[in-house]
Amino acid sequence: MSIDTRSWGSALSLTDSFVLWLLAAGALAIFLGLLGWLARGASVNATLVRSTSPTTGQRTLLVMVHGMGGYRRFQSAVRLAMQALPLADVLCLHYRCSWITNLSPYTVADVLEEAIYQRFKQGQYGEIVMVGHSAGAAIARKAFLWGSGFEEDRPRKTPPRDWPATVSRIVMLAGLSRGIRLWPRPENRSWAECLLALALVKVARVLGICRFVRSFLAGEPFMADSRVQWLRLARNEAVANGAKAFPTVIQLIGDKDGIVHHNDGMDLYVARGSKFKSLLQTSHAAIGNSLHGARGQAAEERRRLVKLAIQGDLDGLEPDDIEPQLPAEDREVRRIVYVMHGIRDWGEWTDHVRGEIAKAYEMQGEKAVAVTRKYGFFPMAPFLTYGDRQIKVRMLMDDYTENLARFPNAESVDYMGHSNGTYLLASALVHYKTMRVRRVFFAGSVVPSHYPWDTLIQAGRVEFVVNVVATADWVVAFFPRLFELVAGWLNQQPTRGWWDLGGAGFRGFLAAGAGGASAQVENLNFSSGGHSTGLPTQSTEKMNAFLAYMVRGETVSLASYRIAVSQDPGIAFFSNICFIVWLLVAILLSAIGLLVFSLFGALGVTVYGVLVLALLHSV
Repeated sequence: MSIDTRSWGSALSLTDSFVLWLLAAGALAIFLGLLGWLARGASVNATLVRSTSPTTGQRTLLVMVHGMGGYRRFQSAVRLAMQALPLADVLCLHYRCSWITNLSPYTVADVLEEAIYQRFKQGQYGEIVMVGHSAGAAIARKAFLWGSGFEEDRPRKTPPRDWPATVSRIVMLAGLSRGIRLWPRPENRSWAECLLALALVKVARVLGICRFVRSFLAGEPFMADSRVQWLRLARNEAVANGAKAFPTVIQLIGDKDGIVHHNDGMDLYVARGSKFKSLLQTSHAAIGNSLHGARGQAAEERRRLVKLAIQGDLDGLEPDDIEPQLPAEDREVRRIVYVMHGIRDWGEWTDHVRGEIAKAYEMQGEKAVAVTRKYGFFPMAPFLTYGDRQIKVRMLMDDYTENLARFPNAESVDYMGHSNGTYLLASALVHYKTMRVRRVFFAGSVVPSHYPWDTLIQAGRVEFVVNVVATADWVVAFFPRLFELVAGWLNQQPTRGWWDLGGAGFRGFLAAGAGGASAQVENLNFSSGGHSTGLPTQSTEKMNAFLAYMVRGETVSLASYRIAVSQDPGIAFFSNICFIVWLLVAILLSAIGLLVFSLFGALGVTVYGVLVLALLHSV
């Protein structure tokens, strides 16, 4: 009897492959589990490391908050601060900090604020000095804001606090004022470092790790909301006129800082009135982590300046003169109106609308500024990608904050959006708790029909919403509508994440109704036409109705948009089964790909794939 060794070899080969794949899957699972374990949250606590109880003068509490380098590396800064204020009690915040951790900065700030409050009650301090390095400066600022009553994004609400009124100064050592900017490339960071950081952030988002570090990126809610809160607190009339005391803010920035860009650290638009000092031959870590370890003339000078800042000796510190760099401020502007374009659109029409808004406000004797923040041609493929959409949302929030700073007496912000412009506001309102708008006008909306306008209106963050519903907007009915349809299959109604698109421009908002907050949401059923039918530039009548609403709050003339009694039945039908449209497009593209492969082989299908991707990124 003979044995077929070839069949045995084949079986062994299959078994070996299966085992290798099994081992690889197991290793991957162990690796991901290890990442999850390392990224888990950790305890946060504040410790009183020194209590002096002086017999003369007012008691001072010195609050020290470390950054991402951890408390151990921050101890040199703590020792220097204790030398600068030898009679002060010292409260230090401790929290586990690593690049991979998912610890919430909101939790850290909440623990810090509560600890200061409890120490203030026990110690009856007449003065509080806060010092933070890097992310610690942002956490200290958030605790001060929450204690001052700006708690829109706080996990819990607290009674009014008294301790912020005793804060004499906040010293930020390479503090993250605007957040860590990955792009455009900061001047002290190499191209390789920037590209690596961008790649690592994308990987971290996919794996769900490094949430603590990612919270301090420019445009993230923790940072962006803090900027708006700080702005509203620091730039109000009472502070501007000197009627209300406000702590001196001192920001020290190294000239070799590769984390905090010099202009971003100063955050000129928001931090007017703060004092800034540039430290020569100083990196990001050296300001907070190496104050005692380094030697040499530069290190001694650095320690001297940090000590002066903690003591509040501005004459000795000699801050930089930044006034010439500050943007012009206009306190006469009472209204800010945004006009935002959508996808596959350069936004030329927004200039015309902006001009008409300016004329209308001028005619009624009120000073307003219309903002048209163009973000270039936004093709279909990036629009369908959540990460790319969020880049534009962060851009809007950044612009929103800077305009609040430029026009500090603005009483309201109104918003007109088309297509992706509607998504920008809807997503920003969900992600950023400090954003508020008065009147909203949506055309070609790609926001889900279930969007919770009633909740926002009840919270006082939105006053009135008008949504143009088109008769034949196949763009909305077929493409973003699919996201809403899939979310429904999953029994979800998301307002953030991959599936946060929808077809309100064709189906209307469910929140529109006759009672309660729903009465402040109005669908204009139906405007005859396609994706652009809701634009006020379509006719003089529409423009006049739009201006009457946006400028004076009148809605009666909006009837000029309601010129149809029903929608296109074909588009309405296929909107409910739009997944078939997507499937047909996928089958068509795949069939063409197979044909190309059969005719030209792998090279041909590769070229075809590149052309398809290029097409999706250009239309």
